[in-house]
Amino acid sequence: DTIDSPEALKLPLKLALALMKDANGDIDIDLPVQGNLNNPGVKIGGIVWKAFSNLLIKVVASPFQMLSGLFENGDVSGLDNVAFTPGTSTLVSSEQQKLDKLTKALQQKPALALNVSPCYQPENDFLALQTLQFNQLYNASVGESELSAEPTNYQSAVLEKLYKATFGNDKMTQLKTESKQLLTQKIKENMEGDEMAVQINQHIDEQMLLRLVNQQSIDPTQLISLARQRAQSVFNYLTSNEAVDAPLSPSRVQVEKEALKRVSDTTAIACPLSLTAL
Repeated sequence: DTIDSPEALKLPLKLALALMKDANGDIDIDLPVQGNLNNPGVKIGGIVWKAFSNLLIKVVASPFQMLSGLFENGDVSGLDNVAFTPGTSTLVSSEQQKLDKLTKALQQKPALALNVSPCYQPENDFLALQTLQFNQLYNASVGESELSAEPTNYQSAVLEKLYKATFGNDKMTQLKTESKQLLTQKIKENMEGDEMAVQINQHIDEQMLLRLVNQQSIDPTQLISLARQRAQSVFNYLTSNEAVDAPLSPSRVQVEKEALKRVSDTTAIACPLSLTAL
């Protein structure tokens, strides 16, 4: 129990003990201690307690590292998060393998539970959702009802049709004129006329696509919804995992309520995982 004492360690002791307990609830520690027993001022209890206190601090500071002994290579890198592709809540194979590994470890630590944080990255996720929404519009224009997992092969004629419908014929003419002027200045003089025309057309297609995607309206609440879908994907996988002997009990996986906003310094969007005691 918590006590009011200046000597008390301000640590989540319950979590530390849960990390150290094995499947039988036993704690087996190989803890070296050092002291001069010839010194009458040295007390063995104090030496052991100091060493044990240092261990507790280490355990709480790096909780996932305490699981390293459960793996053959001791590698726990990346177990403290689940990465998603922008705009999606689908667990890719590499992340499923991490969760398989984590599930097996937690099966040997029955006093531990896992917290899953919903997360999103505003810039990358927003653009990805805009692209997804435009692709649905594009597919409807070409008579396809379902989105393919493969990258969309955009057709110039369809893009131009959508561009005119969105921005008007005058804007389409203006884009073509500006693109031709811009590239004519940049392209080398020795380039063949046909090759120049190809580059100009490619530039026009890229600009049409960029502006059409940016025109898509995304409600900010969709980002929060995406974050929660990601956390739910992790929860569902851990609690119904067929790749391991036994999935985790739903009581051992907690989805946090608050959606975390991640920075945009990486391509993948990593939603944090944390350990807690039951």
